[in-house]
Amino acid sequence: MRAYGNWGVLFWVVVVLMWALPFTVLLSEKTKRNRTIVSRVAVAVLIGHWLDLYVSIVPAHAPEPHLTGWELALALGTFASVGWAVTRREPPEQPGLSIGGRV
Repeated sequence: MRAYGNWGVLFWVVVVLMWALPFTVLLSEKTKRNRTIVSRVAVAVLIGHWLDLYVSIVPAHAPEPHLTGWELALALGTFASVGWAVTRREPPEQPGLSIGGRV
C-alpha cells in the first residue's frame, strides 16, 4: 500500500496538492476571482499530478522513492513546456486581412 511506508510521504503530498489545497483555497469567492491565486493553485495541481504519476509508476520498479537526474530533467522539461504553451501569445490580427475571402 503506497499510503504508508517509504512512499507514504509522497502519497500524502499528492493528496494535499491535488485536493486539500485547491479545495480550501478556492472556497472563497474572492480567491476564485484572483488570477494570481488561481494560477498558483493550478501550478500546485500540476506538480501534484506529476507526483501522482511518479507515485503510481515508480514503486513497481523501486522499493524506495529516489529522484534521479533523468526524472528531474523530465519534470523540468514538462513544466517548461506547459509554461511556454500557457504564456505564448498569438500574433495580433492584422487589419485588412480576411478569412475565406470576406472583408
